[in-house]
Amino acid sequence: KDKQYLIREPSLCDPTYRTNLAKKVSSDVALAMSWGGATAYVAGDEMSLTEYVEYFDYDFSEYSLAEFRNWCQEKYGTLAQLNAIWETNYTSWQDIMPLTMEEAGGASNPAPWADFRTFMDDSVVDFFKFVSNTIKSVDPKGRLGVSGTQKPAAGNGYDYWKWAKNGIFE
Repeated sequence: KDKQYLIREPSLCDPTYRTNLAKKVSSDVALAMSWGGATAYVAGDEMSLTEYVEYFDYDFSEYSLAEFRNWCQEKYGTLAQLNAIWETNYTSWQDIMPLTMEEAGGASNPAPWADFRTFMDDSVVDFFKFVSNTIKSVDPKGRLGVSGTQKPAAGNGYDYWKWAKNGIFE
C-alpha cells in the first residue's frame, strides 16, 4: 500500500483542525449554556478512528507522523534504544516510519507497527481529552459523551481502559 493513501482526513493531530474544532465546540457549548447547559455533550455517534471496527492503517499524515516521532522519542529516549527494539538502523528521529499491518506481516519484527497502533490509541485519548477540556472551558460542569460505541480493536482507537484512566468522561 502507498502510505499517501493512509492519511486520515481530518487528522486528529492537525493543529488547524483542532483550532477550528475548539471554536465550534465552544460555540455549541455556549449556546447550550444560554439554555441552561446540558447533562452531557455528545461528541458523536458510532465514532472510531476508521469506520466502526474495520481495520485501516490510519494515520500517516504529516501531523500524525510528527507526533508519533515525538512519542517514540519520549518512549525510547535514544535512537539507539529504538533501533535495538525495532531492529532498525535509523539515524534521525525524522526518518522513523511505522509499518502498515501488511508490512508487519512480512517483517521479522512488527514493533514499528505495534508502536504505531499504541500511539494511535493514545492519539484518540488525547483527542477526546482535548474535546472534553474545550467543553469544560465553557461549561465547567460539562461532561463529554459518545454514542454508539465500538468494541475495542487494533485499529479503531477504542481502548476503554486508557479512556477511563485519563478521565475523558468525568
